[in-house]
Amino acid sequence: MPDPAPISYRKLPGRTPSLRFGLVSVAQSALWLGPDHVLKVESTPGSQSYKRFDYADIQELFVQRTSRQLTISLVFGGIVALVVLGFVASNASTASEVFGWILGLPALITLIVNIARGPTCEGYLRTAVGVERIPSFARLRPTLKAIDLITAEVEKVQGRLPSTDVAAEHSPAAVPAA
Repeated sequence: MPDPAPISYRKLPGRTPSLRFGLVSVAQSALWLGPDHVLKVESTPGSQSYKRFDYADIQELFVQRTSRQLTISLVFGGIVALVVLGFVASNASTASEVFGWILGLPALITLIVNIARGPTCEGYLRTAVGVERIPSFARLRPTLKAIDLITAEVEKVQGRLPSTDVAAEHSPAAVPAA
């Protein structure tokens, strides 16, 4: 009996917010576009899990903006401000200058990258069975690109979907936990 033909997948834009302890990453999530379904892959250091959403079953894709970008910017901006104030307020010795650069430079880089990546969000996919949070929908620009690609495939199967919602109508309380 011949092996079945492999399914061709296309990785969708978006990635899971990083949560790392040293070199060990806690979890990663990715969304893949298949010929008749979307595949959600969640990976931890010891396992992988897969969830399949057929295009015919998808009822809605929606996005809720979050304040995570602002929080990250405030934390790392505060660190940069403290380091700059430390440089200005003291007659810096070589040791304190090194400590300031060690603390301040990574904080500044993180701040710049966070601002450049744009607004943060949470994305959800609704089927008749329930609402599934999609962890790889974490930044607004790549999430909207991915939703456009998924919507195009879903509409080939079932016709026009309700418009994709971005923001306030969907409060976290209205979305059941996965």
